[in-house]
Amino acid sequence: MNVTKCGVVVGLFVWSMLAMPAAHSQCAPSNIVVITEQPVPQSICTLGPVMFSVTATGNPVAFQWRWNGTNLVDGPGVSGSATPTLTLSSSTNACASVLAANDGGVLWGNVAAGRMYSYQASGCAGINEGCYGVCNSSDPDGNEYGENGCSGTSTNVTAGPGFSCPGLRAWSLIGKVYGTCIQLGKSGSFMASVSGPLSLYMNDDVYNDNSGSWNACITWNSCINCGGSYDVIVTGVCGSETSSVAMLTIEQPAMAPSALTGTAVSSNQIALTWTNDVALDGIKIERAADVSGSPGTWVQIGNVDASSMSYIDMGVATNTTYWYQVLSYNVCGDSTNSNQIAVDVAPPATPSNLVAVAVATNQVNLSWINNAEGEVGFYIERAPDAGGSPGTWTQIGSVLTNMTHLQ
Repeated sequence: MNVTKCGVVVGLFVWSMLAMPAAHSQCAPSNIVVITEQPVPQSICTLGPVMFSVTATGNPVAFQWRWNGTNLVDGPGVSGSATPTLTLSSSTNACASVLAANDGGVLWGNVAAGRMYSYQASGCAGINEGCYGVCNSSDPDGNEYGENGCSGTSTNVTAGPGFSCPGLRAWSLIGKVYGTCIQLGKSGSFMASVSGPLSLYMNDDVYNDNSGSWNACITWNSCINCGGSYDVIVTGVCGSETSSVAMLTIEQPAMAPSALTGTAVSSNQIALTWTNDVALDGIKIERAADVSGSPGTWVQIGNVDASSMSYIDMGVATNTTYWYQVLSYNVCGDSTNSNQIAVDVAPPATPSNLVAVAVATNQVNLSWINNAEGEVGFYIERAPDAGGSPGTWTQIGSVLTNMTHLQ
């Protein structure tokens, strides 16, 4: 407002405070994100699936799961990367048909940085489009192709500027993730360097005539490649909180023991030895009766710890053949069996040079040579004379192993 005083205009300035808004109600304690249940570490075998979960209060609005510090995205083998529950599926296979004329590529799905993917592809390159399978004698791994040996409509297509990957093989199958080129071919594997959508292309050749097709199938076995650390960032209207790290340990199946051997060390004992290739939880010993030269029904007769590489079977009988196999085991279950062996339990060798000496009217001392190994004792039998020949034999005593006389 202006005021005139003594012919001079004087300006009056009135200052006022702008009204401050009321305190932001969104950051009340009830809206602060608090993780109440953390992801739980897990140990699984090669076959999935596996899930990690988190629970939070404070009105969370976003979740981002990470693997070894890298943000995960949904795709083959991964789901729920932006939800409270992350699921890693078992082996996932997805296929796509890739035409050279498609400058925009064919979206296969999302890949995760640091994970291994395997692929199998067949195709036709050159100036033939719409062909499937290996069309000529050229290597469908990206070498030069001729136009012979494959039926189809000949066509020429000029590649777009973002289509080819310089330095990679012409005509070959190429993957791109956010502009990062991945050389593919007939078969093999690759590790994704970044996370994101994987698009498939047929790489342009030096002549810029870009025709043909590839059929590509890409597999990710999550339970071989997903071991490591997992955590999740939970975001709300008043900030975010990161969960604790949950480790996923991938247990490999137990490997079978090898080089199983067996020896009858006595008339009632068989000694077994074998070799362990990897760390295990234990070894199972199985035995089967001989059935016309083949093992019958297998029965477990023993169990030893993982560090043991031998076992004594003390429940065998003479003049009998036994079959043996051993298996290792861990948290993933039993391995396949080792080599199978048959062991014969023969009777001990016959003593020789038996000598009898009458040392009194009521005593005869006996001595002999022991020709056996691993025997458990000797039986002494006696028979009356029957016209210069022995009559009926009757056991009159026994002695322990390695004894060679009786008084």
